[in-house]
Amino acid sequence: MAGPDLSIVTAAVDFGTVTTAILGVVTAIIVVYIAWKGAKMVLLAVGGSGENGQQRFERVRDAMENGTVSDDDWNWIWSDAAQPYRDGTV
Repeated sequence: MAGPDLSIVTAAVDFGTVTTAILGVVTAIIVVYIAWKGAKMVLLAVGGSGENGQQRFERVRDAMENGTVSDDDWNWIWSDAAQPYRDGTV
């Protein structure tokens, strides 16, 4: 038993154009993704870690409680920059 005759449907579609269109959309998505990741990388490089003082204070405080604090974070938490967060005035 033969399957249904779909030649009427498939003859109306130019698969070369459809394939090109799909690849074009995929390429555009990839370009946007790479641009987004690149922009995030540049912003992080320019702006530091991307976290504000309160976020860093909380992260370092948690790391101190867990015993996983780095030397840089240890020095920061006792620096003048962290003083308002230690005092709770921010």
